[in-house]
This record gives sequence, C-alpha cells and structure tokens, in this order.
Amino acid sequence: MAAHRFVSLRADGSPVHLFDDKKKKIREVIWGDFLKVKKDLGDGWLEIDWAARSSTSDHYLGFKDIFADPGIGFGAVYHNGLVERPVSGTWEKLGGKPVKEDGASVAYIGDLATDYATVKTIFENAGTNHLFPQVMKAALENPKIQDICMLSVQHATVEDDIAWMPDFAPSDDRGYTIRVLAPVVEEGPDGMPALRQLGSFNETKNGHSVILRLQYGKFSVLFGGDLNEGAEKFLLQHYTGASKFPKTGTTAYDDMVTKARDTFRSDIMKSCHHGSEKVTDAFLDAVNPAAFIISSGDEEGHIHPRPDLLGRLGRFGRGGAPVILSTELQRSSRAMENKNSVDKLLAGIDKLAAGTLSPDKITQLKADVKELARSNVEVYGAIYLKTDGERLITAFRMEAKSEIEKWFYFRYRFEGDVLVRED
Repeated sequence: MAAHRFVSLRADGSPVHLFDDKKKKIREVIWGDFLKVKKDLGDGWLEIDWAARSSTSDHYLGFKDIFADPGIGFGAVYHNGLVERPVSGTWEKLGGKPVKEDGASVAYIGDLATDYATVKTIFENAGTNHLFPQVMKAALENPKIQDICMLSVQHATVEDDIAWMPDFAPSDDRGYTIRVLAPVVEEGPDGMPALRQLGSFNETKNGHSVILRLQYGKFSVLFGGDLNEGAEKFLLQHYTGASKFPKTGTTAYDDMVTKARDTFRSDIMKSCHHGSEKVTDAFLDAVNPAAFIISSGDEEGHIHPRPDLLGRLGRFGRGGAPVILSTELQRSSRAMENKNSVDKLLAGIDKLAAGTLSPDKITQLKADVKELARSNVEVYGAIYLKTDGERLITAFRMEAKSEIEKWFYFRYRFEGDVLVRED
C-alpha cells in the first residue's frame, strides 16, 4: 500500500534527490516534499509515484474551482465576516454604509456574515454577475464543505483570554498552534458585533484581514494578510492599550512597540499586502522578523514590492542582515516563451485543424501548450518555508540549467533564545 512520507533534512546536511528508473539523478527534493512511496528498495532507495508541492492563489478567486470540485472538502471555510453581496456599489456589497453614533469619531459595519446560515441566505440564489458570490455559491453547493463562518478574535476558540483557530489551540495538543490576531470585533452603535471603518471601502475590507500567527516548535510565522496603515495602528493600540497612536521617536511610541512585541514578534513574516509601502514602521518593528516573505503576484501595475518598502524591511528586520524573499524578485523566467515556440505551436494548431497530425504529434502539441501556459506560481516564483520545529529553511528556485541544483536555501536554528542563520 502506498504511503506518504515527509522528507526531512539528513543529519549530515547533504541533499536528497529524485532519480529516474535507471537511477539517473533528476532533481533535488525540497525538504518537506510529500512523496507517494510504493516500496522500499533497500540501501536507502525508495520507489515513488510522484512528488507534490502545493501552490496557492491570490485571495479568493482561485478557490472557485476548488470548491466546485466534488472530490475536495473542508471542515470549515473561514472568512473575515465582510462578504461581498451580489449587488452593485461599494459599501452596499458589505450590507450598507458604516454607521456611527452622534458625535462619535468611529463608524462601524454591523452586517457581518458570522455563520453558515447567514452565508446561505446571502449567496444560495446568487447569480453569475459577481465574482465573490460565485465562489461562495460553489462552497455552499459542495456537500463536503461542512461549515462556512467568520474567523476573528471574537469568533475563535478562546483559552486563557487568547483567541486560537478552532482545532489549533494549545489544548488540541497538535504540537503546534495557530493564534488569531485579527480582525478585532467591537460593539457597534446598536450594541451588536461590528467592525470599524478603517478608511475607504477597499482599505476597510483589506484592513480587516484574518491575521494568524503559527507557532511550530521553536519557530513562529506571522501571516500579515492585506493590513494597511490604519489597520496596523488600530491593532497596535488594541493590543497595547494605547488610547491614541503616539508620535514616532517618543517614549510612548517606543513603549508601545516594545509591548506589542509580546503579541506580534515572529521569526518569519508573510509581509502585508504584496509588499505595499502603505504599512507602518511601528508594526514592522513590533514583528521584527529574521526573514520577510513577500507574495507580490497581484496586478503588475501596483509595482509590488515597492522599492522604498524593501529598505524599511531591512531596517526593522532582526539581526544585521535580515532576509527579504519575494515571489517577484525570485521568480523564474519563461525560457521557452519565444517567437519560435509560438510559431511552432500555431503551426501545430493549423495541422490539428486540418486533421493531419499523428497521435504522437497531438501529444507533443499538448505538451507545448502546457509549457506556454505554465503556472504563474512557477513563473512568478514560489518561496518555500520548511521547519521541523528545531530547524527552519526558506528556499527559492534559482535560474540554473541544471535540474539537480535549482534551490537556494537560508537555514536557521536557535542557540538558546537567539535565532541564528547558518550561512
């Protein structure tokens, strides 16, 4: 019976490789790959069917096909409570414009989709004119998706006054935990749970991203969502008890950052909003990671990551040389995407239409199409993070002709309480 085995680092630090059936070396295995093992051949050799590495899509749209697949299910699909209804407009999509009490400085959105029943009421009869409703409807129509609900500091498993993702709290004894740091729900003008307005429609929707902090053994990772300046200032004040955001360089500012580190400090940070510059130095300083990972695969017109942000990351990262890894900066190139390849493909299509292609040529044509339509994750770069709780690596593909040596690593370990990079 086939089994899946997690590939760990060898004790001597030497790499593990995949070989073909003639034991010719093909490529290096990334630490953490899952291998479908058919049988043990002895002498350290395993026969496998394939090696798989997963990729993720930007935000929600990539989930449409996943949710629509009857072979895929989830125990729960979590969101931040601000679901886009199948209507036109901006605030109307979230249930209406933010409301504030007379004389109040903060407005709130109170129409939150907290549970499955609310999501079903909103989306079960949604049409096809809006993208987010299509995604949610696909989830509702999948019988293997058991729940769709809001995840926030107040909609979580609470232990010792700390919010945890359900099933990932300390009491679940998994060996790792996932803490929920945002969104933070407050009491609205009508006394019901609400999320505060953080600026414009997009700033508010992005600013209330679900923020998670993973603790696996000695290592921690903060997933920064699409936080922006307004959201970060609110969270820093919320977790430190500051009544207002202090001026940079003041004692109050330094005290706030120091106190915020009790909540946010992490070894690795998935940077906020694709590397947007609209983040605060205070939040970066509070997280103070040894490595930043930037997923910048949104629209190229946004110019992410911003050059001025990169300097700030280096300034507020941990140690003398914090690592900055970006899917944009570490991306691969489409070496085969050139005029000759396109012309060859077009000629093959013409022959296919004329009915003059042999089965072998049709197979080759399909392979050529796949090459030109390679996943954006492969082209725009994928940053790999692997840990066993004692050691951690970040890795990315190098532009090299060799399939064997395609990976560049940064390795980390702890010496006492100090995180050390092994160069």
